[in-house]
Amino acid sequence: MKSQLNQHNLYSIGDLLHILAIDFPDLSISKIRFLETEGLISPTRTSSGYRKFTEFDLNRIRYILQLQKDHYLPLRVIREHLDAIDQGTEHPIQTQTKESLSTKLKNLNISSFEDRSQLTATTFLTAQELANACMVDVSMIEELEQLKLISRIESKFKSVDMQVVKMVTTLGALGVPVQHLKAIKLSVDREIALADTVTKPVKLRKVKQSENQAQDLKVEILNAFLELHIALLRAAKTNKL
Repeated sequence: MKSQLNQHNLYSIGDLLHILAIDFPDLSISKIRFLETEGLISPTRTSSGYRKFTEFDLNRIRYILQLQKDHYLPLRVIREHLDAIDQGTEHPIQTQTKESLSTKLKNLNISSFEDRSQLTATTFLTAQELANACMVDVSMIEELEQLKLISRIESKFKSVDMQVVKMVTTLGALGVPVQHLKAIKLSVDREIALADTVTKPVKLRKVKQSENQAQDLKVEILNAFLELHIALLRAAKTNKL
């Protein structure tokens, strides 16, 4: 199939990066090469050895990145899914409508704490699997663990930690040093501790449903903290601080 395409149908790796970077600002040439190494894409090669990508490759990479972004899937799972699609035994998963980063920032809308807690938190990954899923070096995973931005449970990370790694990578691409993010984690820890303090008396009541009531109250408090963060950021933007 690919051999039948002429040069106008082919992209260089730089072309792909330019096209996809609008929606995936943390994408790099090394990450595209990593997808090839992992067997998720197979670009053609010129006689000089340069990679050339078809429209199919472009859409496949976009689909892979969108699956990671929308569904927090490890590359191993994505590879199996793509193999099944190629064999006709599965259909593509519905992904979000393509939207530029600038549009997303203008239309900021964060789901509730309770909704986010429903992500695939029961899937566990080794440090290497987490690094592969996020297309980063395992040294970054170790650094984030040292900063306590992510943590292991019985030697493995939760799949929801992928979102933390990806957001750190995105912020890094925007010029925010990872070390400065420790302050955000400390703020989150203080908020959780405050929520626990407020809900402790409810949990200690000698009532059958006290545990559930305390948990529901904690979710409401954390949701309110989320909304407060959004309101404060919007206020700061309005005041041009």
